[in-house]
Amino acid sequence: MRYVDCDINAGNFIDSYRNIGYSIETAITDIIDNSISAKAYEIHVDMEWDPEDESSKPFVRIRDNGVGMNDQELYEAMRLASRSPLDYREPDDLGRFGLGLKAASFSQCRRLTVISRKKGFSVSCKQWDIDHIKEEGAFELTDCTPEEVGLSDSVPQNNGTVVIWQNLDQLNVPAELEANKKEKLWISILDRVYRHIQVTYGDLGKQISFYFNDNTVELWNPFDFKNVVISTDEKIPLGSSFVRIRTYILPKSMTPEEQMRASLNKSMNDMQGFYIYRNNRLIKYGGWLGLPKMTNKEAYRLARIRLDIDNSMDEYWHIDVKKENAVCPPAIVDKLISYAKQARADSRKIFRSKGRTLRRNSNNDKATFLWSYGMKNDKPYYEINRENPLIKMFIESLDDRQKKNFSIMIRAVEDYIPVMSILETESVSNGEYIDNPASVITDEEIAQSFKDMVESLVTYDGLNLNEAIVFLRSTEPFSSHLEIVDEVSERLKKGI
Repeated sequence: MRYVDCDINAGNFIDSYRNIGYSIETAITDIIDNSISAKAYEIHVDMEWDPEDESSKPFVRIRDNGVGMNDQELYEAMRLASRSPLDYREPDDLGRFGLGLKAASFSQCRRLTVISRKKGFSVSCKQWDIDHIKEEGAFELTDCTPEEVGLSDSVPQNNGTVVIWQNLDQLNVPAELEANKKEKLWISILDRVYRHIQVTYGDLGKQISFYFNDNTVELWNPFDFKNVVISTDEKIPLGSSFVRIRTYILPKSMTPEEQMRASLNKSMNDMQGFYIYRNNRLIKYGGWLGLPKMTNKEAYRLARIRLDIDNSMDEYWHIDVKKENAVCPPAIVDKLISYAKQARADSRKIFRSKGRTLRRNSNNDKATFLWSYGMKNDKPYYEINRENPLIKMFIESLDDRQKKNFSIMIRAVEDYIPVMSILETESVSNGEYIDNPASVITDEEIAQSFKDMVESLVTYDGLNLNEAIVFLRSTEPFSSHLEIVDEVSERLKKGI
């Protein structure tokens, strides 16, 4: 047996190295992770480009006020795979593979420059240039000054580090596009990056200030709402540490602003499920981790389960280099299923109690509702309640032929209720039930209808005035308009 040299082809390797699968937003947050690990409490992300100026090129700069690096430390940081994922890390270290700075940067740009200043040391500056690597066929790191590479305006004032991306070639903005279309695409990229920062670091707002193009980032906390219920706060062992589990059930009613914040302008259905935090940094959110028989459903939209893990658990959760995915460890699947089932049950209970519901207690008077609910062939069905006084009175006013035609029409309405369309519409309504403007009954119509119904019950059904009023107050649609009903009732009692 013998060993032979097998040199790496630097040019081909760097092309492969660039295609790990980062998006621009996950690449930028990977750089931010380094800033957080460097104890920064102020982090700026600057993204500049003027599509209307042909000489303008996209430019990204991430700058922080962390501890910074001296020349040797910066050299080590710029090395590919500078650390082993098996090395010990401080509990608050967000890195793992020693790849993030380089892999994230190379995935987006052809030139990476890092400028750093550490207290007691002079400014250090080093640069990777992919075009130079491919031309020379060797990994040659440029040791330079900020002035030599035209970046003197990016030198940290005090301690800190600045990461600069130039020659961005992975933006998917075709060169032949018109300037206004390029600008729209650029704006959409900026929005994606802003939102990803907003979501990923929502738990760190008290320790760190984040800025995007000099504007403060309004961080997002998926659990911070009035009247939210924390139904679980426990720890389960995993390896040498613990997974902390907190179950949140969101309130059934929210202001429009809270609804937008709860859903991030997405469907609330997409936001239900597990939220995995690694050292208070969000890794994955929404969905049920692929647990058996656990899928998103409307009734579970209020359930959110926070799982806090530390960096000693990376192998258990299969945390990848991009830190955007996690796989539930088999050792705790059963426990998580148990917590998920309880959270889903709690959400379903609140969800079904909100607004007007068709699931009534069996001791309620069936005649009071406009719609009735039942089971046929083990399947639920809904039908217009013919015993409701309003419906019943109308039917009794018809002749035999009209009654037959009305019955046919009612059955057609019941048989062709667009259930799936209603569910789809409701799923994006941010928890609010939307009235149909075409069917809104005016106050005057409610008042007149109530008056007529009271008189009919007294005249033809033998009820006295108070009995008729009490009965109709609990009957739909009058039960939803009690202010009007009570005003009419007072006038009837006074004989007005």
